[in-house]
Amino acid sequence: MNNTKKTSTKQRNMRTILKKVADVRTGYTFRGKIEEADDGNVRVLQIRDLRKQFAESNRTELVAHELPLIHWNGGDSAMLKPGDIVLPARGEHYNAAIFPGAKKVADSSPQQVIATSQLLIIKTTKDDVLPGFLCWTMNQPEVQHYLTSESKGTSIPLLSRKSLDMLTLSIPPMEKQKKIIELQKLWEQEQHLTKQLLTNRENMLKGMCKALLNEHS
Repeated sequence: MNNTKKTSTKQRNMRTILKKVADVRTGYTFRGKIEEADDGNVRVLQIRDLRKQFAESNRTELVAHELPLIHWNGGDSAMLKPGDIVLPARGEHYNAAIFPGAKKVADSSPQQVIATSQLLIIKTTKDDVLPGFLCWTMNQPEVQHYLTSESKGTSIPLLSRKSLDMLTLSIPPMEKQKKIIELQKLWEQEQHLTKQLLTNRENMLKGMCKALLNEHS
């Protein structure tokens, strides 16, 4: 009887607030305008880059080699670490993405990424909360509604660290977190393949139309 109760308790979702399972910090504050450089040594992530990624692919994993380069002379402490979650600190949309860490690319271009102060960085502090699951949670409608409602300001709404810290979360057991992460990856892959297929069909249609026009030219 007691063993049954213990097993049942372990399978329940844990209700908590974000600050108890993760640390939140702001990105790096640059002095002056950010100057992009083709021969830069690190990548820089701004809100526009994050929004562009979601607009084009809905991917929740940041792709470092697609971000602009800058010259950086500072230390590594400001760089994103594997598992860090980035979230816009202002605006009307708060889509979260996760930094998976450096990945090998053909041209061996710089893979280190520094996020600007336009972004909030979330890092899990508990072993029983997976970064991928937390990123998925941040993008759910109810959480997005909370973030939007907590944003302050008339012209450009701002999301504070304090509001983010107090976000209520439902944390399932580890196995369920892993399944959710896997399902999210499969969905993103399906979205990518579908978009690629539509693009190929569009190009094929354009080619056929041009060929028809050339027949009578």
